[in-house]
Amino acid sequence: MSSTNRGSVRRPADDYPTPEWCTRALLKCAPPPSEVIVCDPCAGEGAILRVMSDAGYTVRGIEIRPECRAMLCLTCDSARIDDALAAGGPVFPGESVVTNPPFSALHAFIERWTPGRPYAAFLLPLNAFRGQGRAAWWQGREPKAILALPRRPSFVSICKIDGKKGCGRSFPVAQRGPCPCGEGMISTGTDSIEYGWFLWGALVEPGIRVARLDACT
Repeated sequence: MSSTNRGSVRRPADDYPTPEWCTRALLKCAPPPSEVIVCDPCAGEGAILRVMSDAGYTVRGIEIRPECRAMLCLTCDSARIDDALAAGGPVFPGESVVTNPPFSALHAFIERWTPGRPYAAFLLPLNAFRGQGRAAWWQGREPKAILALPRRPSFVSICKIDGKKGCGRSFPVAQRGPCPCGEGMISTGTDSIEYGWFLWGALVEPGIRVARLDACT
C-alpha cells in the first residue's frame, strides 16, 4: 500500500514493495520464529517475507500476479499464485499474517485475514480511521495494538524537476535516471503520510507503541 504523493499516478495493481526497514521494525516486537508460521496473502515478489525468512521464520506467500512467481519462489517455503480474496480461496487457518495490503482492497483483506489469527500485522496509514464511513466500518474490527513508524516509508521513486515533484509518474523504488516525460529525473520520494503496523491476535500485547529508531534504518 502507498498513498503515493499528492498528484502522483498510482502504480499498476497497487504494486508498492515494502521497504526492508519497515519489516525489521516490526520484528522487534513480533512473536519468535518458533511460535508462528507467517503468511503474506498479497506477497508481491516477497519483500516482507524475505526479511521474515532471514530472521528465521517459516514463510508462505500468496500473490495474484503470475509474473511474481519466480521471485516469490526464491523466498518462500511455499509460494502460491492465487486470489487471496476469492470465495473458497486459500486462508491457511492458524497461520499468522504479515502483509502490506493494496489500498483498493484494504477492508476486504482485514475482514478475511485477521479473524482467529494468533498474530496479524498489517502495514497501514495512520489515518486509516479517518472519515465517518471508515469510523463506522472499524467498529468491532479495531486492532489490538498499533506500532507507529517514526519516519515515512519510501515505496516508490518519482519524477522530480529541480528537486520538486515533476510529472507525477511513479517508478520502482530503486529506479533512477531521466524520466520518460523528458523534463525530470527519477529520484526517491517518501510517502505523503505516516504509517504503522496494525496488530491483531492472541500473541499481541495491547497498546500503542512507537518503533525503535535503531530498527528503522
